Amino acid sequence: AYLGSLAVGGWLQTGRTATSGTNTQGVEDVPGMYATLQQTVWAPDHDTAKSGGGIQLFGQFGLSDPDKNPVHWSMMGGVSATGVIPGRPDDAIGLAGGWTEFTDNAGVYQSQLRNGGPGASGGQETAIEVFYKAQVTPWLFVQPGFEWIGSPGGGETQSLEDDVIGYLVVGMEF
Repeated sequence: AYLGSLAVGGWLQTGRTATSGTNTQGVEDVPGMYATLQQTVWAPDHDTAKSGGGIQLFGQFGLSDPDKNPVHWSMMGGVSATGVIPGRPDDAIGLAGGWTEFTDNAGVYQSQLRNGGPGASGGQETAIEVFYKAQVTPWLFVQPGFEWIGSPGGGETQSLEDDVIGYLVVGMEF
């Protein structure tokens, strides 16, 4: 059997927080909960799996009070592969998808229209991301990627056009 992990937890954002809705007083003590799952489904050997290599499935689910948080619930999942490219044992590739459901409470959240004005509350946003992480040295990596976002910010389905974002992360691990 390969390594996997499951985590379940909760969080509480204390104090007063501004909203992106019509409520000018903000909200207090925003609660939420989450669950994450990661499972290695293939690795050439157990040592590779223990060091994070091989092919892994991952997912996350989050839930929060729709009367206090713009994001009522969200989920995401995907697959990543580390050490599967010949000659590049520390490089990784991945694909992920996500779904966000925004609150219908206009006091807490309103989407944004193309002209910058406030839009409808509620709605969904979807996203798909692909990346390649090149380990340049044991402590330096470069990670280009692309993300497609469908119905950014929710609200009415045509509030904002779908978007494609390219990015480049340069990171140091120590």
